[in-house]
Amino acid sequence: DKNGLDKEEFLQDVNEMEKMLEGYLSFVSGEGGEPSTFVDMNEMILSILNKFRNSKALIRYSTNDQVSAIQGREQSLKRALTNVIGNAFNYGSTVSVALESNNNKLEVTVDDDGPGIPPDKREDVFKDVIVSHGGKIELTDSPIGGLRVLISIPL
Repeated sequence: DKNGLDKEEFLQDVNEMEKMLEGYLSFVSGEGGEPSTFVDMNEMILSILNKFRNSKALIRYSTNDQVSAIQGREQSLKRALTNVIGNAFNYGSTVSVALESNNNKLEVTVDDDGPGIPPDKREDVFKDVIVSHGGKIELTDSPIGGLRVLISIPL
């Protein structure tokens, strides 16, 4: 069927996601030599979403206006988020991004209404990946029908 990904495309996507996760993990574990600075996540997400403004997708962004600055490696983080958000735009016609924070963690949720990844395949995306420094990335079903990627970073 036209909407489904064929196996090859799917594996390619899984590979891309693995690369993205490795980038994210080296970011949290402080590899890559980039110095840690104060990063305003709200600003970063807005600037990433701006790049996709001309896409046909409907974009929703919400934040709870709590703390949105973290200590982090800006370029690595921007790369990881651009990948996750870019993926949502590749597959979905609606992309919803939320930034929530409380006093102990900051969460970025990216939802799309695309085909998603079957639950039994999501584990593949994480094989051999050990999340260091307490950072967490989870793939679940999106309430709007596609894939939800949740990135959680301790503050």
